[in-house]
Amino acid sequence: MLTGFLGTDQSLGCASVKQRNFEVLQIRRNCETVEPEVRQASGVIHGGNVLEAAERAGIEESDLLDFSSNINPMPLPDLADAISNALKRLHRYPDNRYRRLRGVIAEHYRIPLDNILPGNGSTELIRLYTEMMLRPEDAVLIPIPAYEEYGYNAVLAGAKVEYMQYNELLKKQRAICESYLEGGGIHTLFICNPNNPTGNLMPKSAIIEILDVCAKHNANLVIDEAFIELSDPKESMIHEAVEHGNLLVLRSLTKCYAIPGARMGFAVANGNLAAKLNAARMPWSVNVFAEEMTVLLLRDKTYMKHSREYIKKERERLQKDLEHIKGLVVHPGAANYLLINIKGTGITSSMLRNKLLKERILVRDCTSFHGLGEDYIRVAVKGHEDNVRLVDVLKKVIKGC
Repeated sequence: MLTGFLGTDQSLGCASVKQRNFEVLQIRRNCETVEPEVRQASGVIHGGNVLEAAERAGIEESDLLDFSSNINPMPLPDLADAISNALKRLHRYPDNRYRRLRGVIAEHYRIPLDNILPGNGSTELIRLYTEMMLRPEDAVLIPIPAYEEYGYNAVLAGAKVEYMQYNELLKKQRAICESYLEGGGIHTLFICNPNNPTGNLMPKSAIIEILDVCAKHNANLVIDEAFIELSDPKESMIHEAVEHGNLLVLRSLTKCYAIPGARMGFAVANGNLAAKLNAARMPWSVNVFAEEMTVLLLRDKTYMKHSREYIKKERERLQKDLEHIKGLVVHPGAANYLLINIKGTGITSSMLRNKLLKERILVRDCTSFHGLGEDYIRVAVKGHEDNVRLVDVLKKVIKGC
């Protein structure tokens, strides 16, 4: 039986406090099992390190065109009221229950308030899940390539990480999951949908099959839907998370609503798991600016619809233009980014990244993604003029190689 999905006393009485103290102690013991090289590691490599890249290139941050982070290119609605409201609350702590914030999320997505966990971006919630749910004897399964924070945080919690090929999962979901999960050795399966960095979007029907297999083998399923709002929200498992005790769904407003500087995410889970994680999460991690922005943005009825339409049009146009560049093979995706195989150019991803940096363009070198190596870069889908600039510079740089 999975200890993480047992019922909890939501009144947080004496028994619950004792259980919580035990769990905190267990987390500390888990940390002692982490390998020294992991403790000393600088962490996962991410896109969006614009200031660092600009300093390295000797240019101003504002002069660098960032294709390395997958942020919605649509201009934000007016946030003046949200900022004004946040300033009025700046002298007080945020309400750590986040009832107003969770209420707005609940209304927007039509899910119960008590099933929602707010967080300082979805990455914080990945850390929360792995700290609270994994033990040193546990193993997690990750289809690769994928967001590297899943494996990194699992290792920090003392768990083992096993990998499978994402392409295998796409071809035969139920059969391949059965083969990896039979025997009960996997505690949690992480799936990013749409996948990052490939952009593939698995249909909801396929995810439900995988969820059934996980339940059969007593495993948990964590679905990271950070980019699904910019792809096709009809394929989301957010409502299923309310009903299924072995499912956690992660969402990121950071990417979809273009507020990476504010950081905002949330998770949806069955009542027992939601209560357990809400009790353990860091207090006040969502600041008043992120909260007020989220309230305003989720009440906007048109922004996300227009964003999806614009991104789809620009993604298809950008993919077509990139495919005409000799040496590039573009992986068709359903999100606001494209994965590109550059092997045919004869140069590595790090070399191409550095050449583009000299042209004041930053792309994501995918070397750090398990299973990709030095043959891939990832580029965001941005505004039309920026996308044209990227294509022109890529033609110039690759032709000169």
